[in-house]
Amino acid sequence: MIDIHTHILHAVDDGPTDFETSVQMITEMVQMGIHTVVATPHYWYPHYLNERVDEHYRQLKAYAESHAINIRILLANEIHLDDFTYNAILKQEAHTIGEKCLLIELPDSGFYNSHDVMLYQLQLKGYKIVLAHVERYKDIMRDKALIQQLKERNILFQMNATYITSLKTRRKALKLLKNGTFDIVASDCHGIVRRPNLLAKANQIVTKKLGTEIANAVFNDNANQIINYK
Repeated sequence: MIDIHTHILHAVDDGPTDFETSVQMITEMVQMGIHTVVATPHYWYPHYLNERVDEHYRQLKAYAESHAINIRILLANEIHLDDFTYNAILKQEAHTIGEKCLLIELPDSGFYNSHDVMLYQLQLKGYKIVLAHVERYKDIMRDKALIQQLKERNILFQMNATYITSLKTRRKALKLLKNGTFDIVASDCHGIVRRPNLLAKANQIVTKKLGTEIANAVFNDNANQIINYK
């Protein structure tokens, strides 16, 4: 499996507070079958602006390599889209997944014309857009025409694993995966106890209910295409 949305770097956002927890998180990922993980700390003005991110990424990656933790660790950001972060993307101050893919976070309520314009402009500049945990965005999820418009523009939808593992939302989650509304499942993990990584559990559920073809696509293949997008 590939996990493209995680908060595994310590003391850079609302993820783990110490390095030991970061190490434990990637160790558990290997045990659950994740071979590639993208660290995506928040980039959100004025709260999180990549202070210490590169340093802590290099530290974790070096530790994994020196201690034979067999996982590929990449660096990107979960970018909360607004005027400030839009300009930061253009100035290459926010990290992409691979060369040209952006993990974009929107407000839980409200999809405004400014968001639409910024997404469109980023696409014109050659960026591939992945919208993070779209199931949270009420104004998008209840607007079928808007969903169709975004999908026709080849904007990818990422679902959090918890949407599948929760009995309250599982049925809806499986329906959205089956009909192709969502393209990728990721963990959005923040720790070991608080918001742990449930990607393997979600994979088991999707495989059982929808089959290996869909499971392989949303837990591995589509994410691999994003990482290699140029």
